[in-house]
Amino acid sequence: MENSNDVIRKLRSVGIKTFVDYYEEFEKELDSKELLEIFGQNSEKWKDSSANTKASIGKWFFRTGNNVKALEYIVYEANVNAIGIETQAKAEAILDAIK
Repeated sequence: MENSNDVIRKLRSVGIKTFVDYYEEFEKELDSKELLEIFGQNSEKWKDSSANTKASIGKWFFRTGNNVKALEYIVYEANVNAIGIETQAKAEAILDAIK
């Protein structure tokens, strides 16, 4: 597992809202092509390079076992004014479900 600063940096790269909104898809270990298709189906307006980065880093959290650490950061440390109460609440629900 990575140190907290690495997790936070990667979380900011994927986007906290993106990580939470697509948590289940990242967890399923879909390949990048499948994730990109899902992003497209949801009408995400990201450039291809951004979408690829989000898919790659989103998968990284599960591959390295840092998904819980990321959720804990979102729930307990992230600025709710910056991420939104809905995103934080959704992250807390996911965290509660897996603990």
